[in-house]
Amino acid sequence: MAGWGAISAAQAATQSFGGLLACRALLGVVEAPFFPGAIMLMSSWYTRAELAHRIAWYMDLPLGL
Repeated sequence: MAGWGAISAAQAATQSFGGLLACRALLGVVEAPFFPGAIMLMSSWYTRAELAHRIAWYMDLPLGL
């Protein structure tokens, strides 16, 4: 969480397009484990029958329903 915040804040200090791309690449590396971690966390709360429905909800929310 701190890494994500630090890299996001560092984007404000970039002076070039290359620096911005580097920050975005690092941000992608830090954000990559979030989705599998969220699925693992949900699997500890929901039964197997409920999990597919919850994952579908989780994946559909960014689309704005």
